[in-house]
Amino acid sequence: MSLSASWETWDLKNRLLGLPLEILDEILSELDTHADLMAFAMCSHMCADLVLPKHAEYRVLRVRHRRSEMWAHLARRADLARNIREVYICQKDDQTATDRFPTTLVPSLAKMTQGQILQLHNGGEDRRVVNICTALGHMKRLTTFTWDCYESCSCLNSSMTVLQEAMILHALSKLPWLERLSLSGNFKTYGTFMSKPLSPMVCEIRNLQYLALFGDVWTTPSTAEPLKALLRLSPQLKGLEIPIEASAISVCTFPKLEKLKLFLQSGTSSSINQKWNTFLENHPTLKEISCFPSIGIVLPEVGLPQLKSLRTDSNMLDSVAQSQKPPVLESVYGILDAYNLGFLSGPSFRYLKKLEVSAVFQESDLGTITETCGRTLKWLAISACPKFELNVWIGFLSSLPALQVFRGPAIWMAVDDDMTKMHNAIMKLVAVCPRLEQLDHRSLYAKRRKFKRIVIIKEDREEGPHVRYEVTKPPSRLMFDPMDGVFD
Repeated sequence: MSLSASWETWDLKNRLLGLPLEILDEILSELDTHADLMAFAMCSHMCADLVLPKHAEYRVLRVRHRRSEMWAHLARRADLARNIREVYICQKDDQTATDRFPTTLVPSLAKMTQGQILQLHNGGEDRRVVNICTALGHMKRLTTFTWDCYESCSCLNSSMTVLQEAMILHALSKLPWLERLSLSGNFKTYGTFMSKPLSPMVCEIRNLQYLALFGDVWTTPSTAEPLKALLRLSPQLKGLEIPIEASAISVCTFPKLEKLKLFLQSGTSSSINQKWNTFLENHPTLKEISCFPSIGIVLPEVGLPQLKSLRTDSNMLDSVAQSQKPPVLESVYGILDAYNLGFLSGPSFRYLKKLEVSAVFQESDLGTITETCGRTLKWLAISACPKFELNVWIGFLSSLPALQVFRGPAIWMAVDDDMTKMHNAIMKLVAVCPRLEQLDHRSLYAKRRKFKRIVIIKEDREEGPHVRYEVTKPPSRLMFDPMDGVFD
């Protein structure tokens, strides 16, 4: 539910706030996003008291550490845990997004009595797993769950038994609204032989819209049947991320599948690749595909009519060019450089809006981009290039009338990494690229492993139009995106 409208009258607001607190709390429970909750909280002190912290801190959990006290708190407070929509269990060194967890109402260890601390830690991992399962059982509105459990830096299951893992997965299977699930790592539950008593506990997660699986465990023979059983419970699946080696699931069909990510973890073979080729033929509904490397995996000759975004290498791009019914692509990211820019002259690339080029070598390569798809490009990244004069880049970018975002080091190289020259370059670019909104900064934001952004801001002031810019952090990495945020 979205809180899209502001109060029409003070009388309307006063009538709403006159409702019993239980009803107000139930109304607020229907608001999904932090932004909507904050919009409500800013209306008055009373609104803020209703939202903070009982709702604002209980929509999204993202944790990188064990947080025994937090799980114990959520297990006790069903009234608060029931409003959580998303849970992300991450590796300890994963800082690609901001940690989020309740703090205000969670008793800190520093304020606990010795007896409370002993009670919290009594039973160790057994107690924590029970608390996690109990807390998940309260989260009836949970739609998203990700569990990253590579043992070297896991915050959840480095010391768990097979049964404890199965208990958590079983708790997930009881949640009525779970739509998106990501499991990364070597889960002991799936990595061992699935005995009949355990199998129903972990294979009954159903009605998923998006499933992402990472780790060698998903490619082992013992995993094949449990994995197929899991997928068959989600016939309406719209998104799938899975290793190329997990070809056993290629026999499954999903009539509504729109997003697919295939990636190599160890090695493949011609028979495995052929299974995925058959899978692609059976899914003409696909709109986004990421496949690295694609050697042996090609688009069907009859084409994928709804395909819009492709993240791949030259092998699959070649199959696009040879397709009898080539798709009209909007976004292409891949191993596309000066040696194979000729692909862009094909009908599939005529209306590209987003393009990543791994390398250009000479000025004429820029002309190829302009002549083929320059009229429609809104987003362009050139990852590597020689140093060209600034005027070359200004002339090239000005030939892209729709350009909004330009990524890569090209402009910084042209101005020798000089801040003053870069300022002047930005002003020149704004003058010739009226829609330009973003450039890459030269500084890397290490936590998110991306370069900072130069955001161009245009304002109307009394004295006339004014242009300024700010340097910002790159956005957090979004989960359940087969493109891995490359077109952010």
